Amino acid sequence: MVETPAAARWSGGLVLTPGLMAFTGDIGDTAAHSHAAVQVLLVTRGRVVLADAAGRTRPAHLAIIPPGIRHEVRAGPGSTGLLAYLDPDSVAGRAAITRMQGLPADEVASWIAAATPRFSASGADGPGPHMPGLGLPSSGLSGTGHGAADSEIPDPRISGSGNSGEPSRRPRSDSHPAVTAALRLATESPSGPPSLVEMADQVALSSSRLSHIFAAHMGLPYAAWRRWTKLLRALDAVQTGASLTEAAHAAGFADSAHLTRTCRDLFGITPTEALQATGRRT
Repeated sequence: MVETPAAARWSGGLVLTPGLMAFTGDIGDTAAHSHAAVQVLLVTRGRVVLADAAGRTRPAHLAIIPPGIRHEVRAGPGSTGLLAYLDPDSVAGRAAITRMQGLPADEVASWIAAATPRFSASGADGPGPHMPGLGLPSSGLSGTGHGAADSEIPDPRISGSGNSGEPSRRPRSDSHPAVTAALRLATESPSGPPSLVEMADQVALSSSRLSHIFAAHMGLPYAAWRRWTKLLRALDAVQTGASLTEAAHAAGFADSAHLTRTCRDLFGITPTEALQATGRRT
């Protein structure tokens, strides 16, 4: 009888700060999923394969995955690295999406091409072993010392190449007052971001108008951003000692089952697996 290899498991450290969630350590497998953040992947050891929604696969050491794009992670034994999830409206998120300019957003080859260093006449893509355009250090994140500090991450400020195909969705560089107000209100709300109808009422716009403006400026629909923000709020609550049920209610989920479904849909793993990956007991 041939045994099926066990799925690679996540294990490492997690950092949650406004506009950024970062994981460093052992990279595991995920189910197919998409999320509202811009994902930056750096593999420092081992083999990681990315798959897009059409089933195309590529081994990747560096990748930038746009928000809202369905993908899957398949990690070989002993694979380690850094995964950063960036708010698409942050300076870092905008810089990362800039590298996708002109590339088909839903193709795995584009994600790798966007992150691949493009050497100038001086022979360098960026000024050092860090993410200058993203503001992300390649070391110093909590949890593990798997060599991330020894690997260079490309500077995302350089625009993407002009490949054929549909260009990636990218947020606009300016900021609309309604979007700014909505983001502030969502952050200040003790129960998490309100529904689109409720938010539209608070910023004195119709829901259809706010939906259009929000998508144009953030690069993804309000509903998708709201789910992502609620999930981050729940994970942050767990990080500070809340149970899954307490975190679910604090973030505006109906119950822990609703939180689990959302986490699996957005990250490809369950909250329990995420907690176990960072050494927390469930």
